[in-house]
Amino acid sequence: MKKKVVIITSFLLVAALSICVTLAFLTDAEETKNTFTIGSVNISLYETDVNEMGEPIEGAAPVTENTYHLLPGKTYVKDPTITVENGSDESYIRMLVTLNLYKEIKEVFGEDFLPGNFVLGYDQDKWLYIGSEENIVENSITYEFRYHKTVNSLDGEKVLEPLFTELTVPGEVEAADLEKLADLEINVIGHAIQASGLATPEEAWKAFDEQYSR
Repeated sequence: MKKKVVIITSFLLVAALSICVTLAFLTDAEETKNTFTIGSVNISLYETDVNEMGEPIEGAAPVTENTYHLLPGKTYVKDPTITVENGSDESYIRMLVTLNLYKEIKEVFGEDFLPGNFVLGYDQDKWLYIGSEENIVENSITYEFRYHKTVNSLDGEKVLEPLFTELTVPGEVEAADLEKLADLEINVIGHAIQASGLATPEEAWKAFDEQYSR
């Protein structure tokens, strides 16, 4: 009996709650009041609920995890999507995509493996590819993508374009080789940080990383 080759995709959400202060002066005939409003940033990360063959489940709510049965030449619906929740202040947004089994991935797909060769629907003008970082100890690699502009949702939630919409397995890959990836996981993390007081994306994400490395 053929073994199933399964890839577990789990989605973790890290929403950076960054505080800013807005000073507003409210004046009437009797007194002057200083009102301070605390700002916030809040995001969620979901994808379409699919069966193990990557086919959408009709009527199902979005989910944070899917399981796939990989076959050569098969394409699967996969669309990690960030929503900036209603009331969030202007913020920078990014996604980090981490793959484990990186050594085995290169054995199956080649030393020059790039995720862009195996996904569909990726818009490089919306999600800017920043670079990757390999972790030899954990046998993993993490790719960073930043949304092309800041986003605020003070007037209603904003659903951003998905990072990509489908995952495809090349037809020339042998099923036996795919078995090396039976424990493959793809973790996508969404990050947000306030734009106020942070002039550039580089400054913003440096501040974010410093804050969460403590």
